[in-house]
Amino acid sequence: MPQSRKRRSSPSRTEPLLKDKAYTRIKERILSNRFAPGDFLSERQVASWLGMSKTPIKAAFEKLELEGYIKVSPQQGVVVRDMNAREISEHFQFRTALETYIVKSLSGKLAPHQIDELEANLDAQEKCVSTQNIKDSVKLDREYHLLY
Repeated sequence: MPQSRKRRSSPSRTEPLLKDKAYTRIKERILSNRFAPGDFLSERQVASWLGMSKTPIKAAFEKLELEGYIKVSPQQGVVVRDMNAREISEHFQFRTALETYIVKSLSGKLAPHQIDELEANLDAQEKCVSTQNIKDSVKLDREYHLLY
């Protein structure tokens, strides 16, 4: 009689992957200035801090580099980037154009309860800005963009 093998349960689709968890935690530290511009980041140290292997850290670093938060150099290692005024301005111009387009495309298509959810999120973001709560502000901003 064949032995039955135990099936490893796969993580649920709602549970973030390790690389996504690493990305989020590292980005939060960059945005809150706990990893300041010019700081060097070691894969080994970040992996130890997060209790992960270096593989998800490498994936998180790749995404953060693509987004311009860090610079990965074979000679220098991983360095937190400091955005200059031009980059910040371009970023906000891009977001303004994109978000204006999205608002126009959703106009008249949302149910009242959906509008209420969006407004509640924006109110919560406003409170975070007034109290300089960057961590919750980033979380709420991501939730806002994933709502509809």
